[in-house]
Amino acid sequence: GDAYDYALRSYFGRLNYGYKQRYLFEAVMRYDGSSRFAKSSRWGFFPSFSGGWRVSEEPFMREVNNYVDNLKLRASWGKTGNNASGNYDYQATYNTTQYSFNGLAMSGLIQKKSANPKLKWETTTTTNLGVSGSLLKRALNFELDLYQGLTEGILFVPTVPITVGTVAAATQNIAQVTKKGVELMLTYNGQLNKFRYSIAGNVAYNINRVTKYKGKLDEGYSTDENGNSVYSSNLGSVSTGTTQRILEGYRINDYYLYPVHKGNGSLLNSDGTVNINGGPVDGMIRTQQDMTWLQMMVDAGYILQPSGGISKSKIWYGDLIYADSNGDGIYGNSFDQTFTGKNASPSWNFGLNMNVAYNNFDMSMIWAGSAGMSYYWNETYMNQSVVALGKAVPTLVADNHYFFDDSNPDNPANNIDGHYPRLKTTDPQNTRASDFYLYDASYIKLKSLQLGYNIPEKLIKKLAMSNCRLFIGGENLLTITNFPGLDPEVGATIAYPTMKQYTLGLNITF
Repeated sequence: GDAYDYALRSYFGRLNYGYKQRYLFEAVMRYDGSSRFAKSSRWGFFPSFSGGWRVSEEPFMREVNNYVDNLKLRASWGKTGNNASGNYDYQATYNTTQYSFNGLAMSGLIQKKSANPKLKWETTTTTNLGVSGSLLKRALNFELDLYQGLTEGILFVPTVPITVGTVAAATQNIAQVTKKGVELMLTYNGQLNKFRYSIAGNVAYNINRVTKYKGKLDEGYSTDENGNSVYSSNLGSVSTGTTQRILEGYRINDYYLYPVHKGNGSLLNSDGTVNINGGPVDGMIRTQQDMTWLQMMVDAGYILQPSGGISKSKIWYGDLIYADSNGDGIYGNSFDQTFTGKNASPSWNFGLNMNVAYNNFDMSMIWAGSAGMSYYWNETYMNQSVVALGKAVPTLVADNHYFFDDSNPDNPANNIDGHYPRLKTTDPQNTRASDFYLYDASYIKLKSLQLGYNIPEKLIKKLAMSNCRLFIGGENLLTITNFPGLDPEVGATIAYPTMKQYTLGLNITF
């Protein structure tokens, strides 16, 4: 059988102090020990402090207390710890295995993972400044917070080359991430005769940055021993990921993709040579002039990958071409991938909650949304132009793909303005990981809507009831977005979207 030991011991201390209900102070001290670390680094000290000043309680605020109430300034600083590693990651671990000895199968041990006796707590330090209060005789309430955080010694298991062997790398405190943001919440309650209403809204902005990882990106041209200009990059050794990468100096999981070539539509330079900045304006060969530019580029010695040549089986009308980001004359090779500056995590999150009532009628609704994020969505039989026997063409592709009959330019079926590439049975040219498939995923969603009616009191008393309310409502009724996938709230994966539901009910109290 197996047995695992794990223990966590913690000591706490807390101090609260208040003076005249105006000046507030709190301190919390934690001293935590975890068996997941060696004895020399097992214990961590995690203090936090907070203070508040109730400005509205000051004598100089009395003249404006009818307009400003419960005004409070807040500040806090604190450190927390994380020990989310394996129970024995600071030690070398072993597995049983079989090996041959004198022609017989023998049982033995093989090292599973390397040790790291210097493994220690991952820590997050957060500083927060805030202000809250009420205005207009407490009709309007507000809260504003600014925060900044630093996470150090992030626990991480790096990958190692197979030349090192099959032993897994040791867990290390390898990374550092900063985050900062602002949060605002407003609520307003009002009444106009028999019309009562309340509105609550919130908005939050958050951004992160990897400030320490495996090293900084170093790429560019250098001269080799033969005097040749050579392009090189250390991206593979200082970052992790594929289409989304973790790299020092960037946000967590920024997109790293092939950019499509976006030219200015021209053909030639003033000296008669082909203009490398010309060609299709949106990355797709659409017109005869685009094709002429492409042919001139190939004739001039430029290489367009991955297909390489010009024909219906390689690059043709309705195909994408990729930018030469590093300027080596090869359009679409691995060195042309770039960081797009876009991320799947939203920079903005917001919500709105409304409640209104008039006589016996009431209504409530909740809106929520996110903005500032993009999704890479590139799925076969979902939004690619690849067709196969027995597979349906997705509606959005069928209705809006490029088509040009070069043998009959007047064919009424021609659609040179189609968004998606031409239909093909195999398509290495158009399906590679490019920013063509990077979509703005911002959205606003009506999460909940309910309408209600309270039966008049005179009527329900005759029925021996104290209250009776009829209501109808729904959830996830409306989504406003430019993202063509199933549901931006779920993400770009092929998964069930949030369920749309309708309800009809009756609440009765006797």
